[in-house]
Amino acid sequence: MAFEKGKSGNPAGRPKGAKNKATNDLRKWLEAFLQEKFPEIEKSFDKLGPYQKWSIVEKLLQYSIPKMQSVSVEAMIEAEMRSLAELLEKAPDQAVDLIIAKMKSTETHK
Repeated sequence: MAFEKGKSGNPAGRPKGAKNKATNDLRKWLEAFLQEKFPEIEKSFDKLGPYQKWSIVEKLLQYSIPKMQSVSVEAMIEAEMRSLAELLEKAPDQAVDLIIAKMKSTETHK
């Protein structure tokens, strides 16, 4: 039996947005460890070959730069069409009329 959205079996449970204590403690320990060992890590890194260095850099980048998602052309066009439809719904009638006129004039010049 599933719970309703927003209601759990323990209403007095962890508040929304509260951090997991174990994860938080681990992050603090890891940060302290890396700060303490940084000079040693840096020396060891300098001794590695180019391939090993780039491999480590590549692995570390995923924690600082989000991975790009592949997007199909169809999905991009669909998203643009939704954005355009939302814009046209909010735009004043005069602006929509000007856009239509501009599009018609562009078509006749082709």
